[in-house]
Amino acid sequence: RLRTAIAGYRRELKTLGATVESEDSAFEKQLEKLEKLKRQERYEEYNDLVDDYNDLAAKLKKHIAAYNALVT
Repeated sequence: RLRTAIAGYRRELKTLGATVESEDSAFEKQLEKLEKLKRQERYEEYNDLVDDYNDLAAKLKKHIAAYNALVT
C-alpha cells in the first residue's frame, strides 16, 4: 500500500510541477508585458493588465504552496 501511495504522490508532484512551470512562464511573460508598457508610459493599458497579473500571481502562489505541502 505504501508503494502505491508513493507512486500516487509522485504523479501528483509531477503534475503540480508542470503546472507551476507553465504558470511561472506565463507569469514572467505577463511581467515583461507590464514592464514594457510602463517604459512606454502606456499606463492605461498597464492598469488593464494588472488584474490579470495579480490573478496569475495568486494562482502560482497557490500551486507552489500545494506542491510544497505535497513534498513535505
